[in-house]
Formats: sequence, C-alpha cells, structure tokens
Amino acid sequence: MEERASSEILALASPPVTIDSDATIGEAAQLMGTAHIGSIVVTEQGRPIGLVTDRDLAMAALLRPKGSDLPSTGSVASRPLLSLQHDASLVDATTLFQRHCIRRVGVLDATGTLVGVLSADSVLQSLGRPLDDMSKALARELSEERDPSPSSNSTYGPG
Repeated sequence: MEERASSEILALASPPVTIDSDATIGEAAQLMGTAHIGSIVVTEQGRPIGLVTDRDLAMAALLRPKGSDLPSTGSVASRPLLSLQHDASLVDATTLFQRHCIRRVGVLDATGTLVGVLSADSVLQSLGRPLDDMSKALARELSEERDPSPSSNSTYGPG
C-alpha cells in the first residue's frame, strides 16, 4: 500500500488537551468529560511527559486505598509520551502503535512541539476507507458481469 502525504497525520490528529502532572485524576476526569475526550497529555513545566486515558483514571480511582486522596495525573500517566513527527507516514504510525501496543501517540512539529494526538482508531478509519471503496467497486463490477443488461452501464457484454 502506498504511503500517504505527511499532512494526513496532522489532519487525522486531534488538538492536544493537556493537564499538569500535579492535577488530580478527578480534575482530569472533569476535563475529559467537558472536552468529550478519552485521553489527556500530562505535562510538567509545560512539557509533555506522558498520557493518561479514561481507563487509567478509572483504574486509579478504583484501586486506590480506601480513604486516600485522589492520585495525581503524573502518578498514573503512561510515560514517556510516545510520539512521531508530523511528517511521518501512516505506515510509521501503525508500526509505532503495534510495536508498543498503544492506541494514541503525540504528534510533534519540526521544532519538537506537541501539535496533536493521533489515535489508532483515526488511522484505521483512514486506511480502511480506500479498501471499502475498492471492495464496493469490485462488487459492482462482479454484479455487472453477472447481469450485463444495457441499463446497467456495463462495460461487459452487449451494449
């Protein structure tokens, strides 16, 4: 399969939503709910250090010792934040997802600044569209081969 243009990584990425590593998982959950997202980039002094997902928050809340304070996002974040350059290919992205068994990566611009978060779901949808279109075209072609009536606009049979 041909690799796609580098701008596609940025087009598929979501703008990064960040939270400081000292914030509680409760604050992270509120931010995720307000923004309708499933992950947040965790920062220290404005620099991305990791990622926390809604599942991370749920597990941390459920597994904390009874009566203890809510843990910080920094203590439950997956570290380091795995990332790829904005000009990487979709093949590069899928390789990173597979190699690390992850579903989200940061996207960095040429200066190393975090400019987006790319999800495996977005990549799969993007890669799947051309395959779906091709499958539909093949199904139409096979249908025309079976019924080459003049009204079918077929390139096969009498016309």
